[in-house]
Amino acid sequence: MTWLPSVDAVALKRPFRSRWLWAGIMVWAVAFAAVVVRVAVGGSRNDLFPTYQQAGVAWAHGQPLYHTHQGFIYTPLVAAFFALLAWVPPNLGAALWRLLNVIAFLSAALWWFRRNQANANAGRQGVFLLLLFPISLGNLNNGQANPLMIALLTSAVLLAQARRWTLSALCVTTAAYFKVYPLAVGLLLAVIYPKEFSWRLLLALAGAGLLSLVLQHPDYVIEQYRRWFESRRTDPRRYDIDMAPRDLWMLTRTLHLPLTETLYALIQAATAAALAFVCGWGRYRHWPEERLLHAALLLGCGWMLLLGPSTESATYVLLAPLLVYALFTAVRHPIGMRSLLWASYGILLLGLALNSFLHLKKNIYLKSIQ
Repeated sequence: MTWLPSVDAVALKRPFRSRWLWAGIMVWAVAFAAVVVRVAVGGSRNDLFPTYQQAGVAWAHGQPLYHTHQGFIYTPLVAAFFALLAWVPPNLGAALWRLLNVIAFLSAALWWFRRNQANANAGRQGVFLLLLFPISLGNLNNGQANPLMIALLTSAVLLAQARRWTLSALCVTTAAYFKVYPLAVGLLLAVIYPKEFSWRLLLALAGAGLLSLVLQHPDYVIEQYRRWFESRRTDPRRYDIDMAPRDLWMLTRTLHLPLTETLYALIQAATAAALAFVCGWGRYRHWPEERLLHAALLLGCGWMLLLGPSTESATYVLLAPLLVYALFTAVRHPIGMRSLLWASYGILLLGLALNSFLHLKKNIYLKSIQ
């Protein structure tokens, strides 16, 4: 093999480019309809929405949100959001939640693609959607919040580039109140834009916390935050192979190089500091703004997956829009880099298939593929 085609070149050779766009839209629409029917017929099997809806009901009635380290794991403010869906029929709520995720995910992914692709015509957008589909389907199927997370982070970066600082900070804050670790991207943006972004992010984070105190009795809310923090602090999943995060901790055990918790925490902190240094150095050296922002989003998502606190198989959808976009830039790279990009896509697809869709006995080696 002496040449690998770029996705860009493939799209250019196709007549009737709009047909590719309609094909991409139809694939996503059919998959969404199929998942909604599956949930309606199969009940709560492989569906996380009932857990979210129960948290919304508990919030509305002032009941405890956290009983163990499993179940509802997001912050109390997110439970307040799901209280909006607490009174609708479960099947309708599950469909609305997935619809929100799909619209946010695809809108942000296409926004990123159009903003960074010089000639994002209908054909290229259609191929982009088609390549995005197989490595994102698992989250649509089980109702994970990960598509919303990457949509919010991508939007935050694009809004910062558009000088919409407050909206950018609100996007990071919303993502952080779901899963905390998206703050990694927000902090990198604060390094790039210290005067414009950092104080807005702090105000947004504080304001969201105060908002939760307004939406329920303050004593109840404070107690739920205490319970949430304790459930995250004592989470034992790292030592349970069936639930262990798919991160560097698992990889070191696969390679028979166990780390102590102290050393692992030091690695997490050191690598986070290194990413901040890269963004700070790029700002000092006057890198092009586009390069800085790509670094913040790509390195931030990479850190969240490899060294974040809770990486599941479905969490790897954070890479999906960024990796598929990278395939479109392959024409600018030598064959070695092109091969690595396509191999990365193939490995990500293989890992998702083996871990999410095939009924195989899971072991530490299988889970370490991703």
